[in-house]
Amino acid sequence: MEPFLEKFVAFFKSREFQFYTSDIDPTDVKRASLFARLLVSGFSSASFGVIGLLTSGEGKNSTNDQLKSCLAEFSKYGELVGIYLKYGQPVILLVVNGDELNDEEFLGRYILIHQTATKMRGFSFRIVPGGKLPVRCLVFTVFSKHNKALHFKDDLASKCKKFNLFNKVWALPWTVDLERKRVSKYGGLPLTEFKEEMLERAFFD
Repeated sequence: MEPFLEKFVAFFKSREFQFYTSDIDPTDVKRASLFARLLVSGFSSASFGVIGLLTSGEGKNSTNDQLKSCLAEFSKYGELVGIYLKYGQPVILLVVNGDELNDEEFLGRYILIHQTATKMRGFSFRIVPGGKLPVRCLVFTVFSKHNKALHFKDDLASKCKKFNLFNKVWALPWTVDLERKRVSKYGGLPLTEFKEEMLERAFFD
């Protein structure tokens, strides 16, 4: 697991993700730039007038204390927590050791992860009245044995996945097979910028 974690961190740090530690200073987590905020505000105001301008950007629950609290909560459910807030669409990375959980525990774990992801809604930009960018939690469930990875991918991932176009908080299960050196994406939507082959090269080459 350790070599995998090292390469995982290196890959996502190169994409400007930052990783949680107990002494993290939340002010160091890169937030949306002034340009990004003005871009969202301009889009909202152009399309929806003054109301759009006033309701764009992060919400009132986007404090540094709230960010640290959420990251600490995520850390209870996995080996590693990463965060990306740069464009007002929160992306959380979570690495879960799949060897330690049975089927029922997987289902329960994903419910807790989804509930915690909901608390990140304050960090989503509102681009139209009543509409926010989604919160994505990419859960990399890692297995040392191929048979357990295959069971999770084929039988459990679809049950663990939390995705609804109208509920913009998503918990998305990825499967990592350390024995076969394979990474498998969750089935169906949403689309992702991270391709399986790209991740396999980064994690296993």
